[in-house]
Amino acid sequence: MKLENACHSSPSLWGIIDKLHGGVSLEECRLLSRLASEVLEGCIVEIGSYRGKSAIALASGVRKISTISKPMIYCIDPHEEFIGYYGGKFGSQDRGSFYRTMLITRAFRDVALINMSSHDVAQAWRRPIGLLFIDGDHRYESVKRDFQYWEPHVLLGGLIVFHDATDPKCGPFRLIREIMESGRFQHVDTVGRICVLRKIYHDPCSASVPLLGPRRILVVVAGFTLNGGLLRFERVGRVLRKWGHEIVFVDLTGDVKQKREWSPSFPVVSLDQALQQQWDSVMVPGAGFPEWAIRTLRVFQKRNFGIRVQHILNDQSRFDRFKIVNRYFKPDIVIFNNDHWPPGSFTDFTGSRFYTLIGAVDTNSFRPSTYRSHPLKPGSWIIGGLASKNPEPLVESLRYLPLNMVLKLYGKDVHGLEKRYEIFIRQGRLQLLGEIFDEDLCRFYHNVDCVVMTEMHAGWSNLVAEAMASGTPVVCTPLGTGPIAYHERTALILKEPNPREIAKNVLRLQREPELCRQLAESARQVICSYSWEEYARQLLRLIHYDGRHHYTYAPSFGLYGKWPLEHRIAGLESLLDQAHGSTIIDIGAAEGLIAREFLKRGAKIIHGFDLDPGMVMTAKAICARWNNAIFRHADISNWDDFYNSNADILLKHYDIVIYLGVHHHLPPESRKNVLLKLLNMSKKYFAIRTTQKLYMEDSLEDMILAAGFREINNESSRGRRSEMGLLKIFERQNVREQRHSLIRHFVSYPKSGRTWIRYILYQLGVDKEIVFHHDGFEFNDPACPPHNFSIEDRIRRYGDVDRLVYLERDPRDVMVSLYAQVTGRFKDFFNYKGSISDFIRDPYFGAHNLQKFRVMWDYLIRRFGFLKITYEECHRNMELVIEKLLKYYGFSVSKESIRRAVENARFDKMKQLEQSRTFPYPWLRPRNDAPKVRKGKIGSFVEELNNEDIEYLNKIFSCCAKNSVK
Repeated sequence: MKLENACHSSPSLWGIIDKLHGGVSLEECRLLSRLASEVLEGCIVEIGSYRGKSAIALASGVRKISTISKPMIYCIDPHEEFIGYYGGKFGSQDRGSFYRTMLITRAFRDVALINMSSHDVAQAWRRPIGLLFIDGDHRYESVKRDFQYWEPHVLLGGLIVFHDATDPKCGPFRLIREIMESGRFQHVDTVGRICVLRKIYHDPCSASVPLLGPRRILVVVAGFTLNGGLLRFERVGRVLRKWGHEIVFVDLTGDVKQKREWSPSFPVVSLDQALQQQWDSVMVPGAGFPEWAIRTLRVFQKRNFGIRVQHILNDQSRFDRFKIVNRYFKPDIVIFNNDHWPPGSFTDFTGSRFYTLIGAVDTNSFRPSTYRSHPLKPGSWIIGGLASKNPEPLVESLRYLPLNMVLKLYGKDVHGLEKRYEIFIRQGRLQLLGEIFDEDLCRFYHNVDCVVMTEMHAGWSNLVAEAMASGTPVVCTPLGTGPIAYHERTALILKEPNPREIAKNVLRLQREPELCRQLAESARQVICSYSWEEYARQLLRLIHYDGRHHYTYAPSFGLYGKWPLEHRIAGLESLLDQAHGSTIIDIGAAEGLIAREFLKRGAKIIHGFDLDPGMVMTAKAICARWNNAIFRHADISNWDDFYNSNADILLKHYDIVIYLGVHHHLPPESRKNVLLKLLNMSKKYFAIRTTQKLYMEDSLEDMILAAGFREINNESSRGRRSEMGLLKIFERQNVREQRHSLIRHFVSYPKSGRTWIRYILYQLGVDKEIVFHHDGFEFNDPACPPHNFSIEDRIRRYGDVDRLVYLERDPRDVMVSLYAQVTGRFKDFFNYKGSISDFIRDPYFGAHNLQKFRVMWDYLIRRFGFLKITYEECHRNMELVIEKLLKYYGFSVSKESIRRAVENARFDKMKQLEQSRTFPYPWLRPRNDAPKVRKGKIGSFVEELNNEDIEYLNKIFSCCAKNSVK
């Protein structure tokens, strides 16, 4: 066998590895291979590669991964002259041996050598890491440095592997002991001299996240208007530029310089120019773009623009605008600059991460002098404010203030104050200063006795932040000031920004010098933590994006998705109460947080599966403290493949099956099969969350009830609706000896008139005690699964049913009505293009199958003594039929109630109710603009079938009485 094929043959490969010169043993190489084969996401990085022996082991594991996208292995070793901890000599000759090893095994397909020091490479590293193998200099300071450089790049749930970690005198041993004390890592395994740790906690907002190397950041604008949102990026950009980053504005208007209201200190490019360049991230500030510009934002989804970051700079008053920007921009990261967006308020938005990063201020430029007199000028009191944002209440407050009080407003006079308040201006009590910047702005704050902010809608109030940084007492609303304004501690908070309230607070400041001093000093202490340097530092951390999508918002676990953890758990309380000692399968486990709640309550076993490999890694980390939880990457849309791939752990039955937020993501042709397989797995409880639309389209409730379940009737779970979908929890009906309530079924072939009877029983309040279904003939599965006519299956299925009513109708009317349903209500499922003549002869939908169904149920009724009723009976005397049905089921209902329910179920009234679209359940609402209630007539088939078709059906169905099951 040729050496170049060795990587494809395990015996040959391990023979080669065993003969290679290197510090890792064959046993350790097998471990490295196994660990590499389990990397779901991120690349593999090896620090210290020597001659490539361990790299070959890692490559052999990577080749076992079945997914198309396999992790790349990066070997970092400068191959410089060096004497190791144990006295070994290393140098450039090892580089040649490394290359030869790669060539003879052809591992170079999966391995890349980076011939630089660990420190130099780490400074510019950007790729997320799934497996980090540290095997460089084993001296304590060196291994610690490697760990500090590279650990932040390791994904949550990823592995960090140390070599020579079992020698108490060696650096890795000491370092591992230290880092285990942090609680951020879990010991996974020790084989030979190798120790394996799993990273079980990582917070992107943590100060431990390294600052990025030089980045090119593009900021989208549509002209340079004077507003705090744009100026924010000018100010933070100045800090980032000092740190070596490049900030560029792209002006969608074409950059007409003469129309700029201010001049940026950074380059400005056109959209065409931006399209030709490579960027690390692109940022959209706010939502104040014209409509055409918002539509243009979709262009920034191109890969050359890097990570997309949407900044939300206002409170929720501009929700719709932010949502439109979000839809066109499709950001990876959304950053709120204020605390007016609590968890759960942004679930309509697209994004992988949602962070809050409060605004900032230049704490150095606005720094006050050490002494501030009170007032600044004896005999007067100067109030500062902003002319552009709700200034009227502040100006009107002058009517309630002494004549020696003067109001100075800066900013654009967009409210026409100069004309409206001409008298105050003539009196010298109102001064409009226009736009002021930099040193003039600093002097403004230092030359007023207090600042009043009256905004009703704000994200981050620069006015308040700058005043606090200047040591100027503040009166403000709580809008845009929540993190910094605390009543009577750092500011006076206005209950309502009306003139009298404003005047009252200003007069209080004038009368109480000590209060002014306390407010100014406390505010200064608070605002110092909101410097532009700190803002820039945190911004860089937040855009250090590893490509992972966060589903849940749970900052304590380092997760910043859009769905709050409490929303995901809400409604599951009844199941959590049953967790102790239960076996559980969690389909769509996401980051494992729901599984964790069950584990906390004593679950015996949890098997979790998710399609997102990153979430599986996160789940392993979050649930690492429990050894009875297994999480795997899997696709359940092909059930047979899923089952065979995981047969080594799957149980035949689980006490609890959790199936949340998955059903509506499956291909239509596989949904029904997956649901039935999961129902069969459930021994006790089944929880499902999906869309209201699919509950209707897939007849989910009927399928679940027909499988032997009943819906749990409790407030925490019953029909709990949220933006995540409708949650329902079902309990399997116990066998006859263990149950106390009757099991009642109602069976019919589709379009036999069931809705009519069901609506009457709904009015009488007994419908929830009955399982309505079509015995598997739902005709709502686009996969068209084979029909099952097995008598044996039905004997087992209905042997424990106490009461079963079977409804039958003239089969010719059934075929006509079924054709209308398949081509109307379910036209999107089947796209059936044939005529009604084709339909009645169709091998799947046609009359032969209805005939076999009728014959089968004729036998079952005789065998079990079930009650049979007909649609035609109902037309003759519905009240009598309902009385007979209720008596059979064991319900006691007055005749008057039955009479009213039957009257309300008249054809015209039901049709009117359906068209109103107000009925709470999908079985009496239109779908695809096609009605459920059609004609309500007996013998209407003669109006829609030709003589040949009628003769064809008569021939088929006349045989029914002659055929019977022996």
